Amino acid sequence: MGCFMKLSVKLFIIVLLGTIITLWISFSTSESKINLVTMGDGISLGITSYNVVGVSYNDYLKEVYENKNNLQYYNNEFSKQHMRIDDLMEILEKNVVGEKSKKPIKQILARADIITIGIGMDELIDLSIKNKLDRDAIDQFVSNYRLFLKTLRTFYDREIIVLGLYPAYDFSKGDVIDVNFQLQSIVGEYKGVFIDISALSLNPEYYSNSTSYYMNYKGHKAIFEIMRKVL
Repeated sequence: MGCFMKLSVKLFIIVLLGTIITLWISFSTSESKINLVTMGDGISLGITSYNVVGVSYNDYLKEVYENKNNLQYYNNEFSKQHMRIDDLMEILEKNVVGEKSKKPIKQILARADIITIGIGMDELIDLSIKNKLDRDAIDQFVSNYRLFLKTLRTFYDREIIVLGLYPAYDFSKGDVIDVNFQLQSIVGEYKGVFIDISALSLNPEYYSNSTSYYMNYKGHKAIFEIMRKVL
């Protein structure tokens, strides 16, 4: 009877230690993995010149962490074609619940290790097509961007990567330089990383259709390569 009791105690201890070690390994592995969240417009989503969702720079970034078995989750449900910066601000203020995740955006963002933001091209191009891209519209866009980053930083203190804009249609090179200069300053103020892709965007190989400002997979791969150096 005494031997049986000792054996039972030893077996219990072994099982208990095994359970603790398994849970510790699982917890440690989970904690070390990356939570990647993307926000923005058609550029962030990877819309192609054929107006369908293709491969974006965010997808390439996701793939890197997946291949290293280092991705906890990837959320791009707040990247939508024609999303404007004030739309994104409203989503944040109202703490909108994601359609896929069924979780409020602030909860999703608070758990993120990396947030990428690529917004402005759809908004400013749309305004240029309507002949409404004037000084006031540009100033309002920049002001809204500042407010969004300021609000985001009230509860999020990790990596923010912001993609700059590039010339297309009547969104001129001069306006792009001006907007990017202001955005770079704002992003720096809120401890983020600004990626200027205006020079990269001039490569005709990065477009499948010369009448569209949406880049193909080659363009997005080039953006990703710059982003990877940053990370």
